[in-house]
Amino acid sequence: MRQLEETRQARIAAAKVSLQDAKRVLIAARARAQSAQAAQKKADADAKEAEKHRRAAEQRFEKARAAAEDAARRARTVTAEVEEAVKAVEDAERTVEKA
Repeated sequence: MRQLEETRQARIAAAKVSLQDAKRVLIAARARAQSAQAAQKKADADAKEAEKHRRAAEQRFEKARAAAEDAARRARTVTAEVEEAVKAVEDAERTVEKA
């Protein structure tokens, strides 16, 4: 009878130790989960910020592209005007030479 009681007490003691170990593991797992959630939240915020910067950069690029196209159009127009002016000068010089 005494041996049964000792065995029972030993099992209870072992169960208590196992329970304490399980509690420690649970606490550690909760801490890791909380840390992972915080890291995920930061990663999400960083991704959102990066996306915001990307969109802003795309808008700046689009404005710069449009400005470059406009400048190229103006340059072509000015070139045509210069060519027309040169031709007019040449025509005027020929007219003066003939007179």
